[in-house]
Amino acid sequence: MTSGLLTLAERRALRADFNTLGGEGRVHLHDEDDGLVVLTLDHPEASNALSGPMIAALDEAVDSVVEGETRRALLIRAHGGKTFCAGADLKVVRAQVDSPDFARRMSLFMRDLTERIAAAPLVSAVALDGSAIGGGAELCTCADWRFIAQDATIRFVHAKLGISPGWGGGGRLTRLIGRGPALRLLTTARLVQADEALNLGLVDGVAPGGGAEAMARAALRELLHHPAASVRALKGLVHAADRLDPVAAAVIEGEAFVGLWGGPAMKRRLLRP
Repeated sequence: MTSGLLTLAERRALRADFNTLGGEGRVHLHDEDDGLVVLTLDHPEASNALSGPMIAALDEAVDSVVEGETRRALLIRAHGGKTFCAGADLKVVRAQVDSPDFARRMSLFMRDLTERIAAAPLVSAVALDGSAIGGGAELCTCADWRFIAQDATIRFVHAKLGISPGWGGGGRLTRLIGRGPALRLLTTARLVQADEALNLGLVDGVAPGGGAEAMARAALRELLHHPAASVRALKGLVHAADRLDPVAAAVIEGEAFVGLWGGPAMKRRLLRP
């Protein structure tokens, strides 16, 4: 499944636009053993906020993630600092504060990007060893699982800034924790501690300080020994069940079953001596 918000040509044009905005920071993507891909946000001196080039690089990395049939899982993490991600770099925001057209383009681009992460045929997990703020909180909602360190927090700070979520995080938050709790977090801009996030269903586990990445890796490791084709199909049918009507989702589930039947992985597991 794809988000369908932008064509490839439109995304490439917007990616080029974001690259021209300037700013520091990088996005790293590398493969580890057994089909695990690790995506790292690297801008610790600015609370891992996304500069224009980082947004462009993140979009390019998401394109790359879906390639390769042996990839099963995606770990999203941040490098250094006390913050996983503080959303868009304030230098970019301040420079474009009087441009509704920029807001429209950024929202469309980032909604497309985050929905492609959500729909990617890899099981994804975010490691929150630092706090997720604003757009960073939105970003973590697009993963399948979230693991947070005991000393980290999540804050949808948009109301305090006089704005609202623009990266698709409002809708995803509502699906995750329900209408009432989502409305409360969004309208109050309150700081959510790790234990409360777990009770709300916003995260899937709480780790000791500095231990979120290890917990995320352990969770992903449980699926890495299964055939990639099966894991990718399972991710697809669960995503379809979450986003489509039951009839359409059932069609995708049936197609996945038929497509895997008699395949190399099934034969290796059932017909080996």
